[in-house]
Amino acid sequence: MTFVLALCVEVSAQQKVNPENVSKVNVEFTDMNLVKGVKNVANPCIDEKVIGSVTGTRGVGTFNIETGTGTGSGWTWNYPVLTILDDSDVTITGHASSSENHHRVVIAAGATTHVTLNNASIVTGEWVTGDYEHPIYLSAGVTLTLTLEGVNTIVAGDYVPGISVTTGRTIIIDGTGSLSATGGWSCAGIGGGLWDYGPCGTIVINGGNIYAKGASSSWIGTAGAGIGSGAAYACGDITINGGSINAIPGNETAKGIGNGGADAIGTLSVTGNPMIFATNISDMSLDNKTGGIVVVRNATHWFGNDNHTLAFNTTVPSANLFTIDEGKSITIPAGLTLINEGTIVNYSTITINGTLINNGSILNVNAGTVNGTVSGNAPTPFTPADNNIDLSNSNPSKVGDGWVFANNVYAILDGADVTITGTGSSQRRVEVASNAVADITLNNASIVGIANYQTPLMINQGADAQLILEGTNTVTSARSKAGIQVPEGATLTIGGSGSLNVMGGEYGGAGIGGAFCENAGDIIVNGGNITATSVASGSYHDGAGIGGGGAGIVFFSFEGMGGWGGNVTINGGVVKGNTDQSSGAAGIGGGSASTNGGTLSMEENGVAFAMALETYNGTQTDISGVVNGILFDGMTGTLYGTVAITDDLEIPQYYTLTIPAGKKLIIPLNRTLTVNGTVINNGTIIKCGTIVGTIQNNQPLECDMETFIVTFNVFDSETEEPVSDAVITFNGEVLTGYEVEVVEGEYEYSVSHPNYGPYIGAQYVTETMTIDIPLLPITEPETFIVTFNVFDAETELPISDAVIIFDGEELDGYEIEVEEGSYSFTVSHPDYESYSGNILVIETRTVDVPLIPKTGIIGIATDDMVLYPNPFTSEINIANPAAVKNVVITNVIGQTVKTVTVDGNPISTKELASGIYFVIIENQTGKKTISKMIKE
Repeated sequence: MTFVLALCVEVSAQQKVNPENVSKVNVEFTDMNLVKGVKNVANPCIDEKVIGSVTGTRGVGTFNIETGTGTGSGWTWNYPVLTILDDSDVTITGHASSSENHHRVVIAAGATTHVTLNNASIVTGEWVTGDYEHPIYLSAGVTLTLTLEGVNTIVAGDYVPGISVTTGRTIIIDGTGSLSATGGWSCAGIGGGLWDYGPCGTIVINGGNIYAKGASSSWIGTAGAGIGSGAAYACGDITINGGSINAIPGNETAKGIGNGGADAIGTLSVTGNPMIFATNISDMSLDNKTGGIVVVRNATHWFGNDNHTLAFNTTVPSANLFTIDEGKSITIPAGLTLINEGTIVNYSTITINGTLINNGSILNVNAGTVNGTVSGNAPTPFTPADNNIDLSNSNPSKVGDGWVFANNVYAILDGADVTITGTGSSQRRVEVASNAVADITLNNASIVGIANYQTPLMINQGADAQLILEGTNTVTSARSKAGIQVPEGATLTIGGSGSLNVMGGEYGGAGIGGAFCENAGDIIVNGGNITATSVASGSYHDGAGIGGGGAGIVFFSFEGMGGWGGNVTINGGVVKGNTDQSSGAAGIGGGSASTNGGTLSMEENGVAFAMALETYNGTQTDISGVVNGILFDGMTGTLYGTVAITDDLEIPQYYTLTIPAGKKLIIPLNRTLTVNGTVINNGTIIKCGTIVGTIQNNQPLECDMETFIVTFNVFDSETEEPVSDAVITFNGEVLTGYEVEVVEGEYEYSVSHPNYGPYIGAQYVTETMTIDIPLLPITEPETFIVTFNVFDAETELPISDAVIIFDGEELDGYEIEVEEGSYSFTVSHPDYESYSGNILVIETRTVDVPLIPKTGIIGIATDDMVLYPNPFTSEINIANPAAVKNVVITNVIGQTVKTVTVDGNPISTKELASGIYFVIIENQTGKKTISKMIKE
């Protein structure tokens, strides 16, 4: 039998980038073994690699990838490729490098097999012998179980993943060792790469300490995921059941775990007990996530058990902030190590039975405690800031009310109600955590100065964010990202009376909506003056003003690569969706090259200006939901239903608004319609406010609508006494008193006073009415007295001249008045050992401070009682236990770690970490003696 094999022949550097362009030579073979694993004989450069003979005996073997030698069976060697056969068990050792031998590994097509990496490394180059150099390549139909032992490193050359797991392949990773896997140009660390290597297959991680890094490229908007697909490709199914994972994309067009920045996001299942750190993740839905901890940049997501025990050595990366919420805890078992290179915010408990090395910051908030010895930087007590984020603050707090900050990113957490002010710099930006429900007020804020592939304001998947506009606000993105990114699965609702000018990044970023090649989520506008613009970067590349992301400069000719328009609803305010006319994207709708324009709904009094409602390829935005509002498609506008404008409205020069017969436009009191273009009135205009300019056809009718008086009854909510000097903002205008005349309609209002908290409300007015406004007085926070009782630990006599440093300030005496909160203190005296501690103040209290004389107390006797040995290891003995009533052991900051009722037996101290302790003995008459002892 004769088979034809098409071999790839290198022709040019460009053909290295796109294997489809590589020339082919037909060669006849009569032995099918030589072409086993070739799926696409017409063009093998796109799919399977030609690896030579794969004949051999399945079984158990060992192979040194450095020397190209091995023992046993289960593998074949055809320089420079090691092929692992079906139903085998092969251990790979040694260190291969493209600078030395180009050795690498292929799993034979259709194989279900097992490989152990044992202190192995494979570093490949770009191109050799007519083939891309995959360090580890899974052929079609492969299921590979990969066990990690020792320290292992995989680094790919250009155009291929570190470990290639593309569509139709499965890898299962386990073991107790570590793996560092780095992809080549535009490819994933573990998963897919470029072209037909792009989409990822099925990846299951059951154990190991894994670092996976995708690679960026010189192409706009392309990068590989850490674990997932290559540039701009879909992700498959990823399951993480265990292990310690750190996943980083090549740049932020891709995901740490998931897709390469576009197409289907795939699924991520998280079960068991893994610890996962990632820059970003495609699938953060709550589906199939039942165990473990997932930290996405600064936001921590706990799934399942609130008491997490490490199962693998783990590092908190410098790029992440990890929060231990109230009611949760972390335990480090004996024999395991947690290294903190970033920030740990601890509201609860860290228990150290193993090792904790703190090279970053551990912030103990409120009652947060660390039980055990910390190596490196000591944990510090920390009081969070309030709910205000000042972007201009060059040294912000790391923790606030509803937010955390690290590495220039403010993460807004579930349940937050925050206000953002100031002008950002140094790439400072904001993210709403996945699945969080949060309220954000932008008050004269500017989120600018963003680097390429960064998002100024990110609403992550599953989040539901309400954005209130006050004053003038600016949001400006950079390359390939949306100004306000609202991906599929996220919801953004915008309201308020302020303005927002938001601009997406060039090469694919929408103003509001999707990033490069990304679908938009749900965007609802109830108020405000909003201009959302996508930047022109050339023909058919860009994102919508509001809606889907664009196809980008590389993929502009790929139909379907553009992001879908999502669901946009405009019920109030004035909204402008702008794109360059040559961009190929809709003003409101799909990004360039999209095949789904999404929907636009208008049901109330909104006004929308869309530069266009279709993409260059004719994809239309569905406007069947526009039943009440004013909508401009380009320069042509139409009024639907009956509209009472809620903001001043200008019809720009060259623009035309048509009011069809039977439709009605109402200009309410205190509102102005300015006509610089054309208004053709075939229906009805009722002028209660002001019209500047000329109306064609039917002339406006003077206001014959009934008006109503709205009176505000403002009073103190506690005393019910009237408050006479409050400031009332009604429908965006400041009233001169407490009364306003209006026509029927819905109105927003706010009431402020320097001695009271703000009051915000809305009312639909159908009659003359009084609105009660109970204002809550602003009261001074309650304070408490903290008194320090400083005494000699041996004699129990008071010490009157110690120095107390409380919360960084030296006290004049032994007493201080403070608000509720967590505080640290240090007490020092020249004749005594210093004493440090932290306290949670929720009431007036006295703090006992026993100072140890500098001579120390080693085996001090009470009624002939002696503690020994000192230092101790696993137990402490009492020479005369019959005289002892009980024993209390504390750590150096005064926290009780063990209480013992003496029964004549030695005191077990196995559970105590190495360090200094104070052992307090109480005899049968109640007298106490304290001893300083050391555990080795």
